[in-house]
Amino acid sequence: MGQSLLVGGDLAAAQKEYETVLALYDPERDRSITGAVDLFAIGSSYLTWILWISGYPERAAKMQAQAFSYAAKLNRPLTTGWALCYAGAMLDQFSGNVAAVLAHTKTHATLMAEHGMNTYQGIMGFYEGWTMASSDEVEKGIAFMQRGLALLEAKNVVAHRPHLLSIFAQVQVRQGDFQSALALCTDAQERVRQTGQHYFDAEIYRIEGEARRAAGHSLTDVEHSFGRALEGSRQKGARMFELRAVKALARLWSDHERKVEARDLLAPVYGWFTEGFDTVDLKAAKALLVELSE
Repeated sequence: MGQSLLVGGDLAAAQKEYETVLALYDPERDRSITGAVDLFAIGSSYLTWILWISGYPERAAKMQAQAFSYAAKLNRPLTTGWALCYAGAMLDQFSGNVAAVLAHTKTHATLMAEHGMNTYQGIMGFYEGWTMASSDEVEKGIAFMQRGLALLEAKNVVAHRPHLLSIFAQVQVRQGDFQSALALCTDAQERVRQTGQHYFDAEIYRIEGEARRAAGHSLTDVEHSFGRALEGSRQKGARMFELRAVKALARLWSDHERKVEARDLLAPVYGWFTEGFDTVDLKAAKALLVELSE
């Protein structure tokens, strides 16, 4: 239930389910019946996503530490690999922490090699490529990302595909390949329609808007993408994605001599947050507010 609700974009309901999992879980009773990946680790890992997306990055970091600590105590390769992937690389990519993502992928690769396994190979290879593309090995990184997506495609893995495609699109925007970026966003949106994976909708549309803006599309088209990102984030209570959408729209309006409107849009969204003020997203929002007030 938790996973279905999360992937479908109902963050609040998914959080309740996963918190119930952790509350009901009895290590002595349940470790032997949970299969390959321990359910406490799964619940903790997905709660890191929900907390971060919902606007609580400090609570997400504490839940991440819990997932890692529990996996280390349990000492099962698949459970540790799960935590490194879902509570590690995927969470830290949300906030753009390149060094942390790289550390998770390297630790995961060593673990899998030690046990002769290749679990999560496609996803973790993709994220290792993202770290390269975010530094000084862009072409190599893009190749890794493409290889990771191809591995997932070959295994008919549809989970998280829209999410990964939009991250790839963001890399292509930075590279100036706006046509490829927009094609990836279109592909991501189509896969959302096919699979019902709505948790990353807002970011897909925001990244599409950034690609349209960089490519010189009309103000109306760019506003439309950012507007869909804002609408989607608000529907889901995805406060961190809402902040990103609002920042993008406020920057756009500021560049078109609409500073007052931009400030009035951004200020209440930023004002909602009660933690995470040292994160990249909130620092950028605060800096933009100062700029819009000058």
